Amino acid sequence: MQTLRFGMVGCGQRSDHFFKMAQAIKDVAFVATCASHLESAQRKGTAYGITAHFDEYETMMDEVELDAVFVTTPQSVHAEVCLAAFERGLHVLNEKPMATSFENCQAMVRAAQWQPLSRTVRRWSELPTKVVSSLCRFLMRWFLRY
Repeated sequence: MQTLRFGMVGCGQRSDHFFKMAQAIKDVAFVATCASHLESAQRKGTAYGITAHFDEYETMMDEVELDAVFVTTPQSVHAEVCLAAFERGLHVLNEKPMATSFENCQAMVRAAQWQPLSRTVRRWSELPTKVVSSLCRFLMRWFLRY
């Protein structure tokens, strides 16, 4: 069974929700953390058993094999992180608000529509059933967290 490998960009309190949900779900794992201060990424990563820590999200995305990134940074940084992930063919879960300007939102939508999905997976139907099931369980917990 393939495990979905996630990276976390932003290691504040919001990230705890995602780390805790991932621990409760089989076949998903956070494998890297990134924060503007390396000490924050190390502290949060260590708390959740993650050994790869970064202070530059581009480096994390380039050096760690990821399926998706979770963006829990301050909202003023959402667009640049998401665009970098889309350029690399990664899936993105971005905290609200999407971005701080309409132009950034438009750029993010265009990038998401036109970038190929990672590892040649073009459609949900091409993913193994167990992977889709794990991802759906994770996302349902995220949507129902309030």
